Amino acid sequence: MIRIRQVVWQARVRMACATLGRSLCYTLSAASVLSLLFIVAAYFLDLGFNLFEWRDVFLSVAFGVAFSLSAIYTWLKNPSYISVAQEVDRRFQLKERLSTALLMVDHASESLVAAAQINDTEQSASQIVISDQFELRPNRLAYLPCCLIPALFMSYSLIAPAGVRREAPSLSESIQGDQ
Repeated sequence: MIRIRQVVWQARVRMACATLGRSLCYTLSAASVLSLLFIVAAYFLDLGFNLFEWRDVFLSVAFGVAFSLSAIYTWLKNPSYISVAQEVDRRFQLKERLSTALLMVDHASESLVAAAQINDTEQSASQIVISDQFELRPNRLAYLPCCLIPALFMSYSLIAPAGVRREAPSLSESIQGDQ
């Protein structure tokens, strides 16, 4: 039974990593677009604060929220053991051996049929290599944030500390003024 649970656990981890990768592509792209729009708008509009100091804060918050949302989404969409076992059965064409064995664990001591099914599944599971069918490979979606991040950091680097200083209070002055 240990090998069956190992196979299901490995497949579950790979499925969660794939979900995390896809969601990171979307959230990092959204964070890049929002950050780019904020930096460009703050650069051309007089918003009354020191852009050089606040751009770091905004970028940190935007990308922190993007990573947090991706992690929460992955945690919420993490499949159950039974659904992962069904997916392993489907991908390896095992005719529902793993999922049946996981459901029969409670009845293994009562029935000889259940014990035989679990032993047969254990032997089949020892031959399974999860990385064959659950590959972690990037697809074209991974290019989405890669296209936006260079534009974001180009706009970030164009804002020079000396050229943007205005008469508005700095970050440290505004925090001290609020106290």
